[in-house]
Amino acid sequence: MTKRMKVIEGIKSLLILLLICSAVFLASRTALRGPLTDLLSPELNTNTAGVYHLPTQRVEMARPVRMAAAIPGEGRILRYGVQYDPAACDALFQQGASLLVEALSSASQPREISREEWQRALTAAPNLYFDFLGRLPLALLANWLSAPDCTLTGTARQLVLTTEGEKVLLCYRDTEENKYYAWTAGVVNPEHLVQAVSTLSDNGAFFAFESEEYAAIDPDTLILQDTPQPGVYQSANPLNGEGDGLTQILNDLYFPQESTAFYSAGDERVARNGGESIRLSRRGVLEYSCDSTGDSRYVITDRREICTLTEIGDYCRFLAQRALGQRCGQARLYLSAIGQEEDGSVNLSFDYCLEGARVTLEGGPAASFLVKDGRVVQFTLRCRRYTLSEQTALLLPERQAMAILEQLDGRGEELQLLYLDQGGEAVSAQWAAGSGIGG
Repeated sequence: MTKRMKVIEGIKSLLILLLICSAVFLASRTALRGPLTDLLSPELNTNTAGVYHLPTQRVEMARPVRMAAAIPGEGRILRYGVQYDPAACDALFQQGASLLVEALSSASQPREISREEWQRALTAAPNLYFDFLGRLPLALLANWLSAPDCTLTGTARQLVLTTEGEKVLLCYRDTEENKYYAWTAGVVNPEHLVQAVSTLSDNGAFFAFESEEYAAIDPDTLILQDTPQPGVYQSANPLNGEGDGLTQILNDLYFPQESTAFYSAGDERVARNGGESIRLSRRGVLEYSCDSTGDSRYVITDRREICTLTEIGDYCRFLAQRALGQRCGQARLYLSAIGQEEDGSVNLSFDYCLEGARVTLEGGPAASFLVKDGRVVQFTLRCRRYTLSEQTALLLPERQAMAILEQLDGRGEELQLLYLDQGGEAVSAQWAAGSGIGG
């Protein structure tokens, strides 16, 4: 190759590099107007040792907040339970995640079971119990865990993997119907379930239905021997005092700024682009809406008439995590509710949780979305940041808290911790009565 040709080839390579850099820059500046398909496809990885690696993008909302395991023993039920301890719960979930994925992937038509059969599933050894705190469509849970071919249509918060003879069952409590279902997970090896719990030691955990002393509360409430010691968290509006706070969150939400009009209305900053607007208050509440034509940039799918709950849930999960996940500090987001209206529109709510306990905000959930015809036409985000302090909350033991709950006519309710955030500078956990099937 001559010197002149080498120079020409070098110039070509430089031009190609410049074109690539230009394309990347333009892509980063382009507002979102279309499905997030390319962004919502994390790979399922397994290393040579066969250890299951959870998909990093979706798993944030597919992690249980409490778990329990029945361990094979002689003469009595041996159980290990974890709750209000995210690190311990995540570690146990990592041991059993692959089994749950296999069971969801091999799901057949579930059969309804009785309350007694459900309780047997919770007490039979070996087993693994999962509590996801919110109402999760099973198909969406399977999608977030990268479990292929799940055909289930139910909605659940609590699931348990157990054995029946030489087979493994996956049972769940349907949160919409308050009924119980099970199916045989034919591809799950019972020996693998035994192995998943074999390294655990009994820590005295039990369910309320196993003790007459706890007959006043929801029977599926998990009780541990020791009273929880949750931390006290500093709470703040992460956008307060930041002059460019609106600009930053608009970037995160793919909302263009070059052709956007900005103005103030009371204590709100407003960004308007065509028929779409975003309003951000000084309290950190962001509201998006589009006009009656429904010309929203947040297009879930062009197949409007067959937009599935899985597509809707995954898309809104992405937006909520992108806007709030990087701002909420040590909190996690979870899907707390999803429902379809008579006109076909879908409402979704996401909430924060701290140490496995839900956070109740003044004014509503952390994020709420309204979806119509395959497009997000309205959403509200409540931006809060939580930082662990050096203090811990002082709590009554569960039995004393239950007695107070009973006096307050909370009989039959679940006894659980929650953080009440009314916009102050700190939040502390407290006992509360909540629905045993929804949190």
